[in-house]
Amino acid sequence: MQGYVSGANFLLLNEYNNYVDMNGVEPGKILKLVFDFCKANPNDKPISAIDKFIRDAKKVEVSEKDAFNPWEQ
Repeated sequence: MQGYVSGANFLLLNEYNNYVDMNGVEPGKILKLVFDFCKANPNDKPISAIDKFIRDAKKVEVSEKDAFNPWEQ
């Protein structure tokens, strides 16, 4: 989950100048979120729970100059 959100943060930073701060996210909370989602939606993929978490999470705003794109030329 951390790697997935890290990848999403890369997109968020470079497209929207914000990101999800994972420092306050407790592993138990995420595990419960995915478990509850899977129980309620047995035909859906678990990653959908993480996608919703990313969409709903409070974002940290940054200025455009602070966004980093290693492939920018």
